[in-house]
Amino acid sequence: MKRGKKAQETFGLSFSMIFAIFLIAASAFVAFYVINHFLNLNKCTQVGFFYTDLGDRVNDLWLSDKGEFTFTGEIPSAGIFRTKITYACLGNLTQQYLRNNDRIKQEELMRKGLPLRHNAFLYPSSAACDDLASNVIPHLTIDKFFCTNVTNGKVYIKLFKLSPGSPVMASP
Repeated sequence: MKRGKKAQETFGLSFSMIFAIFLIAASAFVAFYVINHFLNLNKCTQVGFFYTDLGDRVNDLWLSDKGEFTFTGEIPSAGIFRTKITYACLGNLTQQYLRNNDRIKQEELMRKGLPLRHNAFLYPSSAACDDLASNVIPHLTIDKFFCTNVTNGKVYIKLFKLSPGSPVMASP
């Protein structure tokens, strides 16, 4: 009972051809995985830059005597580098909220167990990278917790300092 090349006759493909197809499919899978990983890494980097830029602008204003300007931050929310972040929130999770919609976001961020000492948050926190859902922006004082929309990847926050020695404040 000699088998010979029965499988080859049935499929019409040699073992080396089948193995080559398998290698091509595996390579394509790995390539898509690596590309996806780097795209996600880019999103995390962009979110980190948002916190850095906001901190830099607050620090610049804190070092000045007084002033006011609108900070324009970028959070990727469109295109291939899109995140599902819809709001940037500022304030303490335990303080009074500005609007009723802000209260809902504040409560959800508290349920996620984010640090209470932080004063900058991205909502929904699950859309931000693991350690970038919240952050501390030094020298920034918020009267009431508020959230501002991410519109076309842009966040607008009014920053102001009333007099020398006073803290930097923010409002939507």
